[in-house]
Amino acid sequence: MKITKITLPTPFKVGDVNVYLLEGDSLTLIDTGPKTEETWRTLREALKKHRRRLKDLDQIFLTHHHMDHVGLVNEILEEKEIPVYAHEAGIPYLTKEKGFMEEREGFFVSLYRKHGVPEEMLKQAREILRYLDQFTAPIHGVIPVKEGDRLPGEKHFEILHTPGHAPDHLSLYDRTHLIMIAGDHLIKHISSNAFVEPVYGTVERPRSLLVYREALKKVMSLPIRLLYSGHGEEVTHVRELIEERLRKQEARAEAILNAMKKAKTAFLISKEIFPNLYLKELSLTMSEVLGHMDLLWEKEEIDMREEGGIFSFYPKEEGISLNT
Repeated sequence: MKITKITLPTPFKVGDVNVYLLEGDSLTLIDTGPKTEETWRTLREALKKHRRRLKDLDQIFLTHHHMDHVGLVNEILEEKEIPVYAHEAGIPYLTKEKGFMEEREGFFVSLYRKHGVPEEMLKQAREILRYLDQFTAPIHGVIPVKEGDRLPGEKHFEILHTPGHAPDHLSLYDRTHLIMIAGDHLIKHISSNAFVEPVYGTVERPRSLLVYREALKKVMSLPIRLLYSGHGEEVTHVRELIEERLRKQEARAEAILNAMKKAKTAFLISKEIFPNLYLKELSLTMSEVLGHMDLLWEKEEIDMREEGGIFSFYPKEEGISLNT
C-alpha cells in the first residue's frame, strides 16, 4: 500500500487542498479539488509526475461534499467511467437536486433571519451561495457508503463517519498500520469549522459543533500513528491535537457567554467576536456562534426567548426562562 499526497490550488481563503492517491489492490483518488482550470491542470501534471494517468484510476472516494474537495469529479469521469463513493447525506449536495438546493437556500435565509441578520445581508448570503456553486457541477451515480464499510478494493481501510465539519464527512482508518485519511475532520494548523448545514428531509437545525465534538472524541479513542489531512501537514500527535481543539472550543464558548451580556442575538454576538470577519464570512461566523451557543445550552449556562420572530440569548444568571 502506498499513499501519495497531491497538493492542489484553490481560489478560497483556506488555501491549497490535499487529495490523495491510494495505491493498493485498486488505485483510488481521495477527493479531487475544486472545479477550476488551474486545479485541473495541476492535478493532471501531478499524476504525470508520479507516472500515473487519469485512466489508471479505479475509483474516487469523497470525504465530504464541500466544493474544494469534489469539483473535478465530472472532468475525471469524462476521461474514465469509474465508481464514485460518498456518504448518503452528501448525495443531495453532490447531485444538486433541485428541491434540495431550493430547500438549502430557504434554510439559510430562515436561519439567519431569526437570529438577527439584517435583511440587506440576506441578499449577500444568497449571492455567496450561488457564487460557490460554480466550483462544482452535478455529480450523478454516486454510490453511498457508511460507517463500518470497507473501502472497495482496499481491505485495510475501514470507513468511519466523522460528521461535524460537514454532515456527510467520512474518514478512512487502517487499523493494521494505524493510519487515518481524515479529510477536513482534523487539520494541524487551523481548527476545522463545524458548519451549520441542512440535512435533506429534516427541518431541524443540526447541532454541528456538538456532533463534531463527539466525532473528535471517537477519533481520539483510536490508536493513530499518522493522520493525513485535507489541508496542510500530516498530524502525528492526534490525541494531543484533539484535546487542544476541545479546550479551545470551551474557551470560545466562554468568550461568547461574556459577549452575550451586551449582545443578545447570534448575529450581534458574531459582530462582537469576529469584528473583522462577520461581513465577509457570514456562514463561518454564524456557524461558530450558533455551535458554541449549543455547547453553552447543553451545559445549561444560557437561556433563550423569542421576541418578534428573533431569538435572543441570555446568561443563566440573568434569570430569563426559556419561552418555547
